[in-house]
Amino acid sequence: MKRTNPFIITLSLGAFLGLMAAEPAAQPLCIGDGPGNILRCYEHAYATRDSASYAALVAPDYASTDLSYPGQAEFDCRARLELTTRMFRAPNIQSLELEFGTPGRIELGEAPGSWVIRDVPCTLRLHGLTDIGRPGPWTIGKIVSLWVRVAAEPEPHFVIFREELRDPEEE
Repeated sequence: MKRTNPFIITLSLGAFLGLMAAEPAAQPLCIGDGPGNILRCYEHAYATRDSASYAALVAPDYASTDLSYPGQAEFDCRARLELTTRMFRAPNIQSLELEFGTPGRIELGEAPGSWVIRDVPCTLRLHGLTDIGRPGPWTIGKIVSLWVRVAAEPEPHFVIFREELRDPEEE
């Protein structure tokens, strides 16, 4: 049986790792077979607290409003990314779970390659402590509508350019 020189194995491993490091990092784009896939990507970004994946979901012209609070200003892309990143990195939040229900309907948007995903029940669960040490968990329920389109670069993927939230109707 022929023995392999450990130096050759080390050299080969070093070359392989060097090639891996030289490759550009894959972008966390939301790619799928339909606009409803954006819900799965959104849930995944929250579950993994992945700011890059969340940022890839939000179009540069993104705007969000909560219809339950008419006096509140809209969030633009920058404000939403800042708020979400801060929440993902908060050491007092142990875990986040975002769960979407079945959309009320998915309809074609005004522009080609766009859709509106309407009336999606959404539940956000946070586990951890408040800034003043009060233990959770906390649950927030909303009804969400998302305006989604296909972005072409760097490869076709889905992005959200408008988000409307509202409180669920009490029964």
